[in-house]
Amino acid sequence: MYLYIAHYADPVGLTHSWAPVSKILPREFFMADDFDFEKFFKLLYAASKSAFTSIQHVRKSESFYIFALYTCEDLVYVFPTSSTEEGLTQVAQKYSAIKEYQGFSIEQLREDLRWSPCDSPLHVEGEEYFIEVNQFLSNVPRILHAVPEEESWSEFEDFVDKFLGVCINVLKQLDTEGIFGEGERRNSIVLNILMGDQDDEERLRFAKLLNPSSVYNHFVQVYHA
Repeated sequence: MYLYIAHYADPVGLTHSWAPVSKILPREFFMADDFDFEKFFKLLYAASKSAFTSIQHVRKSESFYIFALYTCEDLVYVFPTSSTEEGLTQVAQKYSAIKEYQGFSIEQLREDLRWSPCDSPLHVEGEEYFIEVNQFLSNVPRILHAVPEEESWSEFEDFVDKFLGVCINVLKQLDTEGIFGEGERRNSIVLNILMGDQDDEERLRFAKLLNPSSVYNHFVQVYHA
């Protein structure tokens, strides 16, 4: 078996390589059962609360419409991401200056870019609060790729479900504390778990778990508009 090594560089830039597990560390050194999900929750909760609180303070004059935790298939990092109506207009204006997009109106570009986290000017803003979280996650790809082949699907899926479950529970806890606002303000915001390579079904599934039914139903309508 070969081991996938993700060398952390920045929130969206990773270098990758493969090496035989036996030449790095024995398989039993990286066991999925040894991952401390309780510690992961505590670290992610503290980082997320600090980041989302700070972002809203710095951008208090802007209208937020999404807050999310952003990760990847290998689960090697988690970062905060958010979007505002003002930021959406800003990025739409940038695209409108590109030759290929000059035939589109600002409103059309806003619609196309609305749910693209990586295009948001606020994507990974607050990442400085997640340094300890991502140091803690540095061994996750090794854990996943060291799973014995005969157990790979069930153990892999169980680990991923627990990992994403922590992310969901962190956002739920912050929501309970009113970090994302209350009443009308909260009803204008979608909470989600986002990934670089994510299908619509998964994005909607997480949104349903994290939002009041009225918010989710409106999200479904505008997402598929």
